[in-house]
Amino acid sequence: MLIQNLCQRLPLLVVVIVCASLSPTLGAQEKAGKKSQNASEEATKSPFITKVIHVKHVDVDKIAPLLTDFGSIRASSELGVLVVSSMPEMIASLEDAVRALDVPRPESESSRDNVELMVYIIGAADQELPDAAIPQSLKEVVTQLRQAFPYRYYHLLDTATLRVRPGFGAKTSGLISDSSFEATVPPQYSFEVNAGAVSQGDAIRTIQLDGIRFHFNLFTDTGLPTHQAINVESSIDLHEGKTAVVGKAGIYGVYRGLFLVVSGTVSE
Repeated sequence: MLIQNLCQRLPLLVVVIVCASLSPTLGAQEKAGKKSQNASEEATKSPFITKVIHVKHVDVDKIAPLLTDFGSIRASSELGVLVVSSMPEMIASLEDAVRALDVPRPESESSRDNVELMVYIIGAADQELPDAAIPQSLKEVVTQLRQAFPYRYYHLLDTATLRVRPGFGAKTSGLISDSSFEATVPPQYSFEVNAGAVSQGDAIRTIQLDGIRFHFNLFTDTGLPTHQAINVESSIDLHEGKTAVVGKAGIYGVYRGLFLVVSGTVSE
């Protein structure tokens, strides 16, 4: 009878022992799982921080491409700031680089200078046109043009004036009222330019002009309506007080060619 009672209780005893022996193992596994989850959450946290850096003396759009190795850089020229996202140690190095770059430019390149540009649009034709007189200030330029491009007549179509500071750009546009074009509407043009550094030479200052873009729209009606879109793009170093030919474009009609001519002076 005693043996029989023992056999009846034995399965329960074994189950209790097994459960008791498994409980610590399961607890350890649960703790290990929580540690792994916490480690994973820590790993997913971004080590990057974002900081706004103010720039006082230089154009942020020009220095931003030089700093991309330090992290993600965004520039606002209107606010004069750089917004950088990177690791803390990289941002510290970036601030050192910005301090080295953000210094006043030499007086010869000072943005306090103002560049005044005169833009001349000259048309060239093989037939005589009324009022084709060229101003005295452009006589020398036209003489040089005749030597290279032997059109019979040269005509000043329009003149535009721009004022721009080094490091910045300017744009102008206008209409040309010349009946010789036989246009359905007056020809339209636009001119834009970026002024670079003004450097002082031995006897004369030089104005760096970049990104010159001249666009000319002409709608003619000589039997069939015709649209001509003319573009001139260039960059030049312009000597102060001198006149330079920027570019030439050919067109169809009474005028066979267009010349873009500029002159400039610097004032403080």
